[in-house]
Amino acid sequence: MANSQIEMKDVSGARRTLGELVKAYPQSEAAQAGKQRLATLK
Repeated sequence: MANSQIEMKDVSGARRTLGELVKAYPQSEAAQAGKQRLATLK
């Protein structure tokens, strides 16, 4: 979902989506990728 938001130029929405992912599933591989993606969006 965050990738779609980024494509639609909704960076704040993508940050929110990735933040929710990291918070809900902190130990998952997706959360690790989300953390990396968040770092590039800031």
